[in-house]
Amino acid sequence: MLFAISFVSAAPLVKIETDIHQVLQSWTSQGKNGVTKTAKDTMTLALHVLIAGGLGKSYSFSGGVGTLAEGHTMSYRDALKIILMNLTPAVILASLPPIPSSILTKRMNEVNSAVGEFRSHMNQMIEEERVRVDKLDSEKDNLLTALVRASDAASQGKERSGLSHDEIMGNLFIYNLAGHDTTANTICYAIYLLAAQPEYQAWLREEIGSVFQGNDKVETWEYEKAFPKLKRCLALMVCLSSCPAASAPHAHSTRLFVYTHLSSLFRDTLVRDL
Repeated sequence: MLFAISFVSAAPLVKIETDIHQVLQSWTSQGKNGVTKTAKDTMTLALHVLIAGGLGKSYSFSGGVGTLAEGHTMSYRDALKIILMNLTPAVILASLPPIPSSILTKRMNEVNSAVGEFRSHMNQMIEEERVRVDKLDSEKDNLLTALVRASDAASQGKERSGLSHDEIMGNLFIYNLAGHDTTANTICYAIYLLAAQPEYQAWLREEIGSVFQGNDKVETWEYEKAFPKLKRCLALMVCLSSCPAASAPHAHSTRLFVYTHLSSLFRDTLVRDL
C-alpha cells in the first residue's frame, strides 16, 4: 500500500478519504442489521488505493473492482481473491494450455475461470494504458505506465532490452499479490480490534488529532512529513501485520493471539508513551 501511494502525491490520499467515506456510508446504512462483509470491503478499499497509486485508475467504492464489468463473468476483486486462496493450482493452470472444463473438478474450474478473468482484466488495463501513455507527462507515470513505456521503447528499437507482454503481466500479478492482500487483512483486523477496544481508539485518535491539528483537508496533507509522526498508528499496524492472523481471519486461535499480542503492546509503557 505504501508502495502504491509513493507513485503519486496527494491523489491517493484524496482517493483513500473518498473510499473511506463511502465505506462508512455503506456500513452506517445497515442500521441494526450490522455489517457482515468487512473483509470484502477492506479488500475492495485496498485494491482501489493500490490501483489508483500503481495503475492510475480510479473507481467509486460502490461501482469499482467488486462490480461485474461488461464482458466479464467475474469481477477483478473476486478473480484475484480466488487466485490468492488457491495460489499453487492457479499458477499451474496459468502455465498450461487450455484444459476442458469437463475433466476438472468444480473447485479447479472456478480457479481456472478466475485465472482467465484476471488475465482478461489485466490485458484490458494494459491496452487502455497503451492508448493514453503518449498523452502523459513522464513525471506523472504510475507503475503500469512505466512498464508500458519500457515495453514500447523496446519494440520500437529505442532500447536493446525491454519488457515483453508476459513480463508486464508477471509484474502486475506480483504487484497485486504483494501489494494488497496483507494490507486488506490488516485493515480488517484493525477495524475489528478498534471496535472491540474503545481505549485503543482513543489512544490513536489523540495522536491523529495532535499530528493534523484539526486539518481535515486531505489534499493538503504531506504524506512524507505526517507518516513518521504517526507512531501509535504504525505500532498498531506493525503489530497486526506481524501476526499470523493477518492471513488467516477464520482461525479462532490466531484471533486470540492477536488480541493477546495487542493487549501486551498497549500495556507496554514505551509504546503507551509514544
